[in-house]
Amino acid sequence: MSDEPGGPAPTTSADEACQFPTGPGGTTCGQPIERSGTPGRPSRYCERPEHTRARAFAARRALERDGAGGAVETVTEEVVAPQRPVSDGRASFGALLARFDDTVAHTQRTAAEQQAQLAAILQRASAVVATVAD
Repeated sequence: MSDEPGGPAPTTSADEACQFPTGPGGTTCGQPIERSGTPGRPSRYCERPEHTRARAFAARRALERDGAGGAVETVTEEVVAPQRPVSDGRASFGALLARFDDTVAHTQRTAAEQQAQLAAILQRASAVVATVAD
């Protein structure tokens, strides 16, 4: 970059250009990014509302999946319900319920044993009190 009059025009560096993927081979939007001056990590995407981090991730995945598909601008967001995480969740939930049942049963057995011990102590204490009172 040159500040001299008549020197070369300033160019936008990769850090100052939108990183939203627009096609195969790492092609990106390239629009300049306005810096807000606020603290924190600067945005990697331009002001276009569809150029967001989540959509860029989806677009990169779509490009990887499609190989060398068309422009990403036309990619629509699809909500795909993955089968495995749901069935894994069901299995995990079932395991948690089984663990809960086991814990409840163990707690009930422990409470019954403690109640029997306390009853035995009270009977012994009653016998000692009766003996002392005589």
